[in-house]
Amino acid sequence: MSGTRYFLRAALAGAAIVFMACGGKVVAEKTDGGVSTGGAGAGAGGAGTGAYDACVTAADCGWGEIDHEILTPADCVCLYGCPYIALSQETVDRRSQQYNQLCSFGVDGQGNPCGIDDCAGPPVAACNAGHCGAAAF
Repeated sequence: MSGTRYFLRAALAGAAIVFMACGGKVVAEKTDGGVSTGGAGAGAGGAGTGAYDACVTAADCGWGEIDHEILTPADCVCLYGCPYIALSQETVDRRSQQYNQLCSFGVDGQGNPCGIDDCAGPPVAACNAGHCGAAAF
């Protein structure tokens, strides 16, 4: 019986950590915040056509979870299903394609296992003065 309690407590503690780490932030700051445009703008899998969050209409925007271009398997990150970075849809698609081509789901670029994915969805994306972000209500 005590083994079951220990397992349940450990599972609840793990779930709380994942929730706190992933569920809280759903809006990217307007500063770069470490988000990479991929240097020359091309990256593997496509030619970038401008800023990572450039837009004209809300349809140009999306939410992503990958904050940099994935050029080698070492660049791979754990995906938790927590898109929180406002990006152009072109950037989201390009980085997703890079991830699919170079990464293995469930491990990061150094072979470390990834945690559990469980997050709240992001707000509606909008184009605000030429940059993707959250829609103002």
